[in-house]
Amino acid sequence: MTIVGVYDVQELLRNALEWVNGLGTVGVLAFMAIYILAIVAFLPGLLLTLEAGLVFGIGLGSLYVFVGATPILY
Repeated sequence: MTIVGVYDVQELLRNALEWVNGLGTVGVLAFMAIYILAIVAFLPGLLLTLEAGLVFGIGLGSLYVFVGATPILY
């Protein structure tokens, strides 16, 4: 049984981002951790990337996505 078969992945990620938005400055670290976990679990990063722009703004959201995705490259 996979996580995709049990949960609505988009709704799960959307709820996580709402939670991150409510954390304030600690939310940045939580977002990066969620982004890393999503990539490792083969969840779609596009939704997280777009939502980062909405939650943090385009500039900071792009930076946080870049930093969150970089550890996966190594």
